[in-house]
Amino acid sequence: MKTKHCCFLLLPVITLLPISVLAVTPKISIGYSHALLLKNDGSVWAWGNNGAGQLGLGNNTSTATPTLVSGLTGVVDVVAHGSFSMATKADGTVWVWGNNSDDLSGKPTLGGFYRNIPTQVTALHSIISVASSWGGDTAFAVDDNEQVWAWGNGSYGKLGNGRSGSNSGTPALIPNLANVVKVSATSTQAVALRSDGSSVGWGQYYANGDNLRLGLKADAYVTPSVMNVPQLSFLEAVETNSSGLFMGINAQGSVLAWGDTASNLITCDQIHPGGITVPYYPAGLSQIQQISAGNGYALLLGGSSSVKGCGGNSWGTLGDGTTNSTSYFETKGPVATLGLPSQIAAIAGGDNASAALTPDGRIFMWGKTVSNWVGDNANKNLQATSMSINAGSYTNTPAVFAGTQTGALDHVAVDVGIAVASAHIGQIGELYFAAQLPNGALFLFNSTDWIPYDPAIGKVAPFYSGKLPANIPIPFGTDLDLTEVKGVTLILGYGVGANSALSNADLLNNVRYKAVVTLQ
Repeated sequence: MKTKHCCFLLLPVITLLPISVLAVTPKISIGYSHALLLKNDGSVWAWGNNGAGQLGLGNNTSTATPTLVSGLTGVVDVVAHGSFSMATKADGTVWVWGNNSDDLSGKPTLGGFYRNIPTQVTALHSIISVASSWGGDTAFAVDDNEQVWAWGNGSYGKLGNGRSGSNSGTPALIPNLANVVKVSATSTQAVALRSDGSSVGWGQYYANGDNLRLGLKADAYVTPSVMNVPQLSFLEAVETNSSGLFMGINAQGSVLAWGDTASNLITCDQIHPGGITVPYYPAGLSQIQQISAGNGYALLLGGSSSVKGCGGNSWGTLGDGTTNSTSYFETKGPVATLGLPSQIAAIAGGDNASAALTPDGRIFMWGKTVSNWVGDNANKNLQATSMSINAGSYTNTPAVFAGTQTGALDHVAVDVGIAVASAHIGQIGELYFAAQLPNGALFLFNSTDWIPYDPAIGKVAPFYSGKLPANIPIPFGTDLDLTEVKGVTLILGYGVGANSALSNADLLNNVRYKAVVTLQ
């Protein structure tokens, strides 16, 4: 027992890193012909076309029934674009599946290589959100230091390194890009919203000044450049046939747009087709909370939970009961989506289908039907239709715990993390990090050292005290030799309260703890 204690104390000292406030909530993401649903318990469900393994079910069989992606727990964000899928877990690790022809697994391939189960991108740790370009060929990840990693297809300069044409199977930090909270990308350009409300763009710069990086040479592949737009609270890139339309929400909740209006004639009012080099404010779009981009269209969630849409509508993706687009030549937008209940919490645009989530977790979809994704080429839903699966309530989002061991113990990487319950974000609380030996002995980490747990004390030393952030990924370390502590189980937990006795009691009474990984 003494030897085990000695060896256990060789575990590395770790520190709590600053975390961006990005809440964990249910989410739906829609690709070319498949959908991913992140439930409020951290599980992921998938349905639709599966020819590239993009459902992550271990096969290539398409299904119209939402199906659990097994082995993928503790998830806090998902992305579906093209035939590619991606997720990040509360422990800060990133997982990808589906079309990997652009080396998106973080491991270079010869192209055309599909993965039908989630595969970890081993080079990434401490990630809090993920994104991809519209076709799913370039991936992005924002870490807890608000830096952006990019990998995959390098065409049009999407990797942010000032070059075009070379793929990268290894994630790399985009230089000169900091304080980022959100990334959104088209097939040719990417944009990022920074914590101070400013916006940055990179990728191919077009002659019409589509993303307002003024003073740059047309058709250049550029590194991140500040965009000449007002401060924003939300930023989204809408896919078009050319460079992309960009839409943002200012501090007052008003929508502004700029960029390509010629391709697909995407307008929220009757702006003449062309490139808009000065942001304009479409009429009737105030008090907007969220914008979700589709392929050639955009959905907008209003403050009264109303959903409106602008742009292409050939598959009924606007949900207004027609297939008429809003453009200079057709219907003036925005148009209201029909068939939705009075309260909507989130929206999602895709290539040819759209979705909305209610606060109690109900899911509505419209546009190309699920059966169409798996073989029926005729049906369209021209207004919102309820689905049988439920995402779980937003208001009762539970805590999500996760842990990942990568590699054998003699050269292992270990990541653990918590996504606290939404009701506890910002509250004063304490985080506990413990390890249990195979013989049952328990040790706790008090931010400087591992100490044995003594139940007679009545309280335990916390790892962290203060306001609880939304996501707490903790990189335990990479390339470690932990062979002497085989069988040790790492445990995470948190309690709400101002001191360790109170918060520890809350942790125990409300079961806010979980064993996340056993070193093997």
